[in-house]
Amino acid sequence: MADTEERTVLKGQNAIDLWQQGADAWNAWVEKNPIADIDFSEVDFSKYADVSFARFRFPNGKKDFSETVFGDGNARFYDATFGEGDVSFYGATFVEGDVSFNAAKFGDGNVNFYRATFGKGNVRFSDTAFGNGWVSFHGATFGDGEVDFHGAAFGEGNVSFEGATFGVGAVSFIDAIFDAGSISFRGTIFGKGVITFADAILGKGSLIFDDASFKENSIVFRNADINGHLRLQNCRNTKTLRILFFRAMRLTGTFILEGNFTCVPDLRSTVMAAHVDLETSFIDPPRYKRRFPAFAFPQPAAYHAAQLRRLKELAEQNCHHEAALRFFALERQDMRWTTSLSAWASGLDWFYDMACVHGQSVMRPAAILTGLFVVFAGVYGLLDPCLGAWGAAVKSAYYTVPFVFIKSARPAVAMFSDPVHALTMAQQGFSFIFLFLLGVSLRNRFRL
Repeated sequence: MADTEERTVLKGQNAIDLWQQGADAWNAWVEKNPIADIDFSEVDFSKYADVSFARFRFPNGKKDFSETVFGDGNARFYDATFGEGDVSFYGATFVEGDVSFNAAKFGDGNVNFYRATFGKGNVRFSDTAFGNGWVSFHGATFGDGEVDFHGAAFGEGNVSFEGATFGVGAVSFIDAIFDAGSISFRGTIFGKGVITFADAILGKGSLIFDDASFKENSIVFRNADINGHLRLQNCRNTKTLRILFFRAMRLTGTFILEGNFTCVPDLRSTVMAAHVDLETSFIDPPRYKRRFPAFAFPQPAAYHAAQLRRLKELAEQNCHHEAALRFFALERQDMRWTTSLSAWASGLDWFYDMACVHGQSVMRPAAILTGLFVVFAGVYGLLDPCLGAWGAAVKSAYYTVPFVFIKSARPAVAMFSDPVHALTMAQQGFSFIFLFLLGVSLRNRFRL
């Protein structure tokens, strides 16, 4: 208790006066006071063009910039050393300029940017080193500049961007290193910028995007090494995502990707050591809509057959059979638009798609069979009024599903003229095709 009472506290105008003397005078004071609290809380720096703490060394103890206002100029903390102890920028306001913590070093302790507001400039934490302790940007608001954590190293504490709001600038964690803590973007609102964890190394904690809101973002995890879990669940506006790129990612924990997407997630060359949940991943690329695909010219668009084939493979490995069928159907549709299939093969594939959605639909072939039965029963009744309604129905039913009738119920072919015989042959052919497709769909539905 005595140590706490005797600790030096530099605050208010005394802190401002020493800061104005520059880094050399400040660092000399810290040499004489290696253990002290620094308090700039509620200080208004707006009358200064720029606020620079670049290369400043802070003593071990609390560093408090809570509700501090940084003006329209740049706020520079690059290459600063914060020492041991908590650092708080709770509710701080950065108005217009860039904010730079590049190469800054935080000691063991919590770093708090809770509800901080960043202006229009870039926010940079490139090559910043955080000690053991949590790092929080919970509820922070970023402007339209870039948010850059390139090469940043985080300690063992959790990292939180929960409830934060990002502008249109890129959000980059390229080459960042996370230790054992979790990284949470739960409920975060993203602008239109790229979100990238390319080449990042994540420890045993989970990376969570649950309930996040996206807006035309590209999400990149190229060559990332994740030793925990990765979750994107209950996210909003997933249809607006432009790119989901996980290629060459290595993931030790579980992977859950949930949502409706118009882009095709790229998981080629990924190494997955645990369960991959794609059961609630639905892909609906707009380029497949409202086009007759059998003999039309291929669209000049990117081809995704290889990505869809990898998704199908992962779904099958994790026993998500319905998801595997969806991805297979999309793969075939994609191939139909490329030179991978000839015109005739494309036509057959289109028919398979229309008739039963590549073996996914039971109702469609069943409805077509029912339609065939009704149409041909009507035709037989018109061509031979002596049959009557019941006789025409029996005749149509026999040629639709002949295996359910005994031999005595078989209509005599000699009774019918050649045109009627041709109709019966056509009905048998169509019925065989759709019965087969119905069987395929039933087999896929119940995994017979």
